[in-house]
Amino acid sequence: MTSNSQDTRHQPGGCTIRDPTESAVLSSGHLSSAESLLKWSVFLDHPSILNEMETSFLSLEYGRTPLRSNLYAIFPSLGLSEIKAMVNVFQQTYNFWFPTMSLGDLKAVEMRIYQESLEPSCQSCLALLVMALSCVGASVVNEEMPETESQQLKLQGASWFTAAMKMLHLAHIDMSVEACQCLLLTGLYFSFLQRPLQTWSYVNSAATRCRFLLSCPFDNPERDDREHITRIFWSCFVLESNYISELPSLPQNCNAEIESIISLPGKFNSHESIEEEEKSTFYLLASIALRRLLNRAHYMLYDRDIGLQIHSNHFPSVNQELARQLQDWYQTLPSSLQFPDDGNPADDPNSEYLRQWYLSCRSVIYRPYLEWALANPSWNLHTNQRVSDGCRVALDTCLFKLRHFKQVPYTVMVDTWPCSLSLATAMLTVMGAFCHPQLTVHLRNLALLELGPHLKSQLQRWMTIHASCVSPGVEKALRLILNAHEFFESKVADLNPSAEEEQTLSPHVTRVFHG
Repeated sequence: MTSNSQDTRHQPGGCTIRDPTESAVLSSGHLSSAESLLKWSVFLDHPSILNEMETSFLSLEYGRTPLRSNLYAIFPSLGLSEIKAMVNVFQQTYNFWFPTMSLGDLKAVEMRIYQESLEPSCQSCLALLVMALSCVGASVVNEEMPETESQQLKLQGASWFTAAMKMLHLAHIDMSVEACQCLLLTGLYFSFLQRPLQTWSYVNSAATRCRFLLSCPFDNPERDDREHITRIFWSCFVLESNYISELPSLPQNCNAEIESIISLPGKFNSHESIEEEEKSTFYLLASIALRRLLNRAHYMLYDRDIGLQIHSNHFPSVNQELARQLQDWYQTLPSSLQFPDDGNPADDPNSEYLRQWYLSCRSVIYRPYLEWALANPSWNLHTNQRVSDGCRVALDTCLFKLRHFKQVPYTVMVDTWPCSLSLATAMLTVMGAFCHPQLTVHLRNLALLELGPHLKSQLQRWMTIHASCVSPGVEKALRLILNAHEFFESKVADLNPSAEEEQTLSPHVTRVFHG
């Protein structure tokens, strides 16, 4: 992985031409979101699915009740050991996934909270946000914690966040590293609250400030914040792309368009342990690489203007290249982040989340084959092995993701909203395939009735875990999942799952990480 992407060619006059097979731009109006699947013609005979088209995810989130804020923020006075323990939770979670705060930054936070030196400033706002997210992490990571204790931690987190919000205007009028960090952490807290528009707004604002700061000269040799700002920018890039992928109507921004000229994260003193510091950096690099690949797939296969159709002469080569890049990503993961290529759980929850993300990317790459088959139900799939195999890979990937989906801290604390839509997409994909006469034959022997209840049990718990109002977008995603489940129940006479028969369509039996 190099520090600069090679996906642009510079022409005379300063014009830059992108090689579209290397573009990592996720344009507005792309056609790969969960909402776009509702327009599949195969769902025209299913009123429960059609009814969900009346109000978009964006409209639902735009129209929801604003977040209530308390007039005063009341939080406990903590001893230094308690503060260090809370900040350590932040270090193991948010600062592992998005390692943007150095050890020095975190020690300064600890002392500021301990000394109650919380005069209005970006530094004080940042310290309060770290404590708010630390409470979130402590309430989620320990699954054996009593519910009353978990709820108390969330309430404490809400108090820290309320205090931070009363200083957040200072970050909006400042153009400093601390201001960028405040905006990013605010976006992360809103992601836990499952408020996608607020998350996107703050993350986008943080990234815009990073672009400005990276364009400025760093004249102070005693403090070169370039690496710090670079890490904040890439964290914003990953987060923002996750939301634009499911809300394609969000305004187009320039953050993705300049990613090819921003250096990748390098050395940074973020953790006490060198091994943990390297693992955290590798995790961020892996997230960036996979997110760029996902954006590339969205752009090449689903862009409203230039997206390739399956009958295009260029489609097979582009599809194969994207699949090759995904397999290269998987094979080059460091051993500390590798995950099994079968149904066995990963040793590390961070690796488990990377596997879920890998499967989402794989399904995006192969779904055009299935879309083409559903749009041409009378066409004999057996006459085109490439299309038939592409459909099977797409379905295998969705089924594997749905059957082996499990809770990990990142999903609950950061990714519940996009994840719920991704799960709805996978369920709708399987439902659509069941409506195809030639694909139904392969699906009828699978235990499809287990999928809906499994996902429902996960999402219903996450929808209220933040002790705030439920996201209407997540509710809609759950309804779509349950609608697909009801469809499978209506076809129970056609289902014949066998315990002896492996629940996969491919000849690789337990592995789907091939092809």
